[in-house]
Amino acid sequence: MPLSTHSNEAAKLYDAAISQYVGWYDDANLGGLAGSLERMISADPTFGKMNSNKRLLIIFTFNVVGGRALSYGLQLTSTAETTRIDKKLEQKINELAADSTTNKTLNYREKKHVEAVVHWSKGELHKAALSWEDVLLQYPTDMLALKMASDTYFFLGKQEELRDSVARVLPFWTSRAEPLKAYLHGLYAFGLVETNFYAQAETEALKVQ
Repeated sequence: MPLSTHSNEAAKLYDAAISQYVGWYDDANLGGLAGSLERMISADPTFGKMNSNKRLLIIFTFNVVGGRALSYGLQLTSTAETTRIDKKLEQKINELAADSTTNKTLNYREKKHVEAVVHWSKGELHKAALSWEDVLLQYPTDMLALKMASDTYFFLGKQEELRDSVARVLPFWTSRAEPLKAYLHGLYAFGLVETNFYAQAETEALKVQ
């Protein structure tokens, strides 16, 4: 995915932050996810911003609107926040939707991320997943869209969709050394287990090693 930074150091730290988020771990050499984000911002203050609450560290990508979409999306899918209780969050998402409509610099991918978050905020989880699937049709290596879609299918109890969402993008991850590809196999293995394809799931899981 294109990154909106000219700093090589910021790009590397962004990659490290995404890797830790997808893998659910902290790299002590980088100060964990929080340290990676702080150093990324220091390397290029215009590239991203960090926001935290009691349970969540948010990674901002894209531009201002896209970054807010990712922030609110992670808040919602973490289930730590809901617009039915947090009316300030609801207002922010409504403002995000309005900005998405008027902002002429947003590309298709960014608009779809915003659309998915708006659906999620309204409890329309299935529509949110479909919006992330639309992203993956054009950007099959967008790991964030894939992870968001997978998490949403998990919440919905949609085992086959969880499995097939990953299966559709696998052919586009052509290099064995593709960043985060091991996690892709892990996601696919989980979907296979959820649909009782245990032998195939084991084969995929072993590819993680």
